[in-house]
Amino acid sequence: DLYSFGNNETGQLGRDATFSTWLQPCQIPCFKQQHILNIWAGGHGFFVLTHNHLYSCGANSFGQLGHSLKQPIYLPLEIKDFPLVDKIIQIACGLQHTLILDSMGYVYGLGRSDDGRLGNNHINDVIIPKQIDKLINIVDIAAIGLRQ
Repeated sequence: DLYSFGNNETGQLGRDATFSTWLQPCQIPCFKQQHILNIWAGGHGFFVLTHNHLYSCGANSFGQLGHSLKQPIYLPLEIKDFPLVDKIIQIACGLQHTLILDSMGYVYGLGRSDDGRLGNNHINDVIIPKQIDKLINIVDIAAIGLRQ
């Protein structure tokens, strides 16, 4: 079981929009009796379940959650359009973008791209995870704040 509490203004707690703040731990209903392998969070969050199922929720103004829309997602939603072929090792949640590292050392980026933070040589937002071609054999990633 998974619990969350705190600020939920953009759905980052994986709970409905009933309250913008949860003052005590409450169970995230969609993950009842699910086996969660890992969690990465900030203004938005990612959850990896068994069999590499990837879910996300929270702030999504630039498509950083990996769904084909740009609006907050309050309840975790599975990312269906992901070209991943291997196991997810790490996810880095920047303020308006996300990086995903797989076990083969490939990195995928999504979200805001106008200042080069996704390393994909263009300025258009990426709303479905896209592999960053020049990054291979990577062992660790970070996405800190607004521009890194």
